[in-house]
Amino acid sequence: MLETGSKENRENCVKIEASEEGIKALLKFLYYDDLEEAFSSPTIAIELLDLAHFYDVKPLEEAMKKLLGKKEDWMNVDDALNLLLATEGKSGLESLNKRASRLVAA
Repeated sequence: MLETGSKENRENCVKIEASEEGIKALLKFLYYDDLEEAFSSPTIAIELLDLAHFYDVKPLEEAMKKLLGKKEDWMNVDDALNLLLATEGKSGLESLNKRASRLVAA
């Protein structure tokens, strides 16, 4: 992103739409391969899934897909709705979208 003719390269700045906790968790993953926050918070896990998909960070996306596909009892309705919105129409995230849809409907 920073080595192309992109806006980020011209401005020497990357603007990321995410919470402070989400950014910290993303940086911890990128620098230390640490996913502690994601394992303890479905909100952070969903945000990391969204960021990983957007920035094409495949190892993080795969880890979040596994995590969000496995855990059953840790999401509330708001989390399920956020997962539904984060996966809507995104290639490779269809099974999570279906799961989120079932959780919202339950």
